[in-house]
Amino acid sequence: MKNNDLHKLLINISQKFSQKEYEQAKTTLFAMLNGVTFGFDDLSPDFLREADDIYFEYKNKKNKLLKSQFKKTVNNCNIIQFSDYKKC
Repeated sequence: MKNNDLHKLLINISQKFSQKEYEQAKTTLFAMLNGVTFGFDDLSPDFLREADDIYFEYKNKKNKLLKSQFKKTVNNCNIIQFSDYKKC
C-alpha cells in the first residue's frame, strides 16, 4: 500500500483502537470504497458537519475524570491525590 492518507489513517486507528474497533473501522472503509453511502446521497459537507458534531459530543465523555468511590486517607490537604480519580 502506498503512503497516502488512507494508509496513514489505518496506521493511526491501529495504534488507538482495540482489535474489535479496528475491524469495524476497516470493514466500514471497505464498504465505502465499494460504494455504500450510509445515508449520504451526494458529496456535500453534510458528512463533515455530522462527523464534527459526533467528535465534539463524544470526545470529552471518554476521557473525563470522575471522582471515584474511594475514601481519602488525608483530610484538609493541599495535595491532589490522582488515585482518588479514575478514567471512564
